[in-house]
Amino acid sequence: MFHKMKGKGIAPARPDTFQILTGLIGGIAGIGATSLLAQLAGVPLLMAPFGATCVLLFAASQAPLAQPRNVIGGHVVATAVGLAMMATFGNGMWQMAVGVG
Repeated sequence: MFHKMKGKGIAPARPDTFQILTGLIGGIAGIGATSLLAQLAGVPLLMAPFGATCVLLFAASQAPLAQPRNVIGGHVVATAVGLAMMATFGNGMWQMAVGVG
């Protein structure tokens, strides 16, 4: 197992300054706007995967998983599964684990 942690080959190229700044500003703006909307609506709209989504969209926008259909479709499917699990089985610890699985 530990031999896999060494990695193989060369490390990926470091992103340029523009990519780093775009990721920083995009992440701050995206999470900030969602936080503001959550505060105005009085409803919790933030969830952990939004941070990872911001990294994909703003810092690794050319990656296959950062394409709009994957991002939007993934969140829609995850939301539908979560709501179906909650409506059917409640919102306990095991129901959440099964829903994520």
